[in-house]
Amino acid sequence: MCWNKIVTTGIVVVGIALLSGCGGKTEKMEGSETFLSKPVSIVNFTFDGSPSQLTFSKVPQRVIVTRPEILDVLICLGVSDKVVAASFPMNTKDRIPYYKEKIPHAVIVEGELDKETALIQNPDFIIGWRMSFRNGALGDVSFWKEKNIPVYIEENSGPVPSVDPFPPSTVDGEMNFIRNMGMIFGKEEKAGEIISEVETVLKELQEKAKGKKPVCVLTVEFMRDKIEIFGDKLLSGDIIKRLGSSNINYEVPFISAEELRTAEPEAIFLIYHGGDRDRELAMSRFKEAPLSNLRAVQADRVYPLEYKYICAPNVKTKGSIEVIYKDLYE
Repeated sequence: MCWNKIVTTGIVVVGIALLSGCGGKTEKMEGSETFLSKPVSIVNFTFDGSPSQLTFSKVPQRVIVTRPEILDVLICLGVSDKVVAASFPMNTKDRIPYYKEKIPHAVIVEGELDKETALIQNPDFIIGWRMSFRNGALGDVSFWKEKNIPVYIEENSGPVPSVDPFPPSTVDGEMNFIRNMGMIFGKEEKAGEIISEVETVLKELQEKAKGKKPVCVLTVEFMRDKIEIFGDKLLSGDIIKRLGSSNINYEVPFISAEELRTAEPEAIFLIYHGGDRDRELAMSRFKEAPLSNLRAVQADRVYPLEYKYICAPNVKTKGSIEVIYKDLYE
């Protein structure tokens, strides 16, 4: 279901600038377009996880993004002037004023972005989370390929690895996304700086964790009558492992309350989607028996973990690592 509400429109300003990256110039000016010094070729995915080849000979000038996390990357790379439209999920609408200042020339859609709204913007590149390319939203990658408009699905953007062909979500996947954006926009040097900062923090906390007792962790999210499991194959699980602790895994993405009751983790990371009310509602599930009898609950080791830290945080991956380390060991 789409709730499209255009909250701001403006004149698209296409900035044409001479950009630099690692090893000297990475772009050259030719006419009104900004060409890369050499073509960039990247393997990405379709909605169902099949490989999709992308090739760029010039820097995209009319970009659509479907999540604020992706927009954060382009802002950090200094190419937000290329963005002509951005969509924001309803639970992130409080962040719109900040982004309106960053991309005052762009159309901002509150809710889901659909094909018609996207086509009006005449995009030459679309970057989004996987679910943005389902039927009823932007549609599959093939629709845009037929129009010669490349589509990039962020690697860690919400697949369920145990039931689909996407690779596991990892810190390396997040860094790969930033690296690829740097190559596509001719900003390799800046992308490298962002990646180096994340890798430095991870290495420092890995060293600190060596003197700590490993923790057996279960990461869950309550979804109506289902309990979703975030194990080794999702970003939170990868960070937990890299910091020296372990995850409780299941062969299926959802478990029952009875299975949760018998899991007996030392600590529980509880995923919620933002805001005090959502956090308190999620935590309330552990206030009554039988879940209140869990070892982790009795030891006061249930840690609310906002969804933004565990699904495609991109430039904020450093914060994800720091938050998880703190709950594991401090």
